[in-house]
Amino acid sequence: MTSPTPATRADLLPYQWFDRINAMFTQPTRAPWKDQLVRPSNIIDPRSGERSISHMARYWTPRDRYLDMLWSYYEGDPPLPQLKPEYHEVFRDIIRKARSNYAPMCIAAMLDRMELQDISTLIDADTDGDNLAADIMEETAFAAVSKDLFAYTLGMGEGYAMVVPGVEGGPTLESTNAPSPTIHAIDPRRCIGIPDLNNPTRLAAAVVHQYDPILQSRIAHLFLPGQKWTLNYDPDSRNFTLADTAPVAVEGLDAFGGIPIVRFDNLNGMGEYEPHIDLLDRINDVTLQRIIGFWYQALRQRGLVGDEDAEDEDSPEQQAPPVDLNKVFKAGPGELWQIPADFKIWESQQTDFGPLLNGKRDDVKEFAAVTSTPLHLITPDAAAGSASVWNSIGPQCSFMRRPRS
Repeated sequence: MTSPTPATRADLLPYQWFDRINAMFTQPTRAPWKDQLVRPSNIIDPRSGERSISHMARYWTPRDRYLDMLWSYYEGDPPLPQLKPEYHEVFRDIIRKARSNYAPMCIAAMLDRMELQDISTLIDADTDGDNLAADIMEETAFAAVSKDLFAYTLGMGEGYAMVVPGVEGGPTLESTNAPSPTIHAIDPRRCIGIPDLNNPTRLAAAVVHQYDPILQSRIAHLFLPGQKWTLNYDPDSRNFTLADTAPVAVEGLDAFGGIPIVRFDNLNGMGEYEPHIDLLDRINDVTLQRIIGFWYQALRQRGLVGDEDAEDEDSPEQQAPPVDLNKVFKAGPGELWQIPADFKIWESQQTDFGPLLNGKRDDVKEFAAVTSTPLHLITPDAAAGSASVWNSIGPQCSFMRRPRS
């Protein structure tokens, strides 16, 4: 439980800052809509009186669960398609095969076009950039770190970058031989930064969670302007306590707010494919229906049309022994069937799966359109179609080069 709220942010003590920010990890990130219209996020199950756990939204789902759901789509492990419980046993080995991973493609389309060229600063803003800043970026492998940073931002709506000062005995800069600082991309599932109300580009406070798999211990770092507090987690009481009575000073960042963390927000604070989760689920549902349909069509249903219990005119009192038709009409390449003259074989007809295939193709094209993803990245035949169209109109097009004045 959090402590009473002081009058201003300046009156908050370090543990009060931590309690409030730490509670945000398990709280919804947005307030519910006020228009009172029906949405999946506010539909109540009449049997349980609660919201359906199969639908997640920023308006009621805890932040840690919601971001985990978004990242699962990016990593190729989205939730399984929904089926009625009575079908789980039959299709449990088929459901996982119906998941199509299109979410990472709209992120990759942007990440592949982001490359670090040069670093320009206020100190050195000429055409070749700041050599010292470029040296730091090269030593810290920022070209690779930036890919992770923007993947978090584009996938989950927010990402964090943290600068750690260099230490004696660590990596040094080639240009000055000074200890090299390092830059890290932080997963937003373990970090929350609170923007400064007077300057939203800077943070007023931040909390970073960290887990040590060797010591199997959890710690948290609270960053305030010019201060770094460390807190240890007690598994017995399930609480964090301050490790020291005094903070570690954060030096050299007073002009930038005193916090070595920068928050990156995507448009509207949402991931690129977040508004289209329903469309991705629809693609998986259509894929599951096609797999199940093909599975049943591979084992086409057969039947015999005739009267098995017809009376024998020669011996009406004598009854024929029961016959297992599954053994008599065993399917196989070398099997031979002997069918009585009065019987006919019936076989179910094959279903036309063209509409299902075309429906999925249209859904994939719709996903490419709503996420502004180049269609040829998702459907390679689109590239061939564009090339054929260009070849057909190419001879009819002429270009004129105009001299620049």
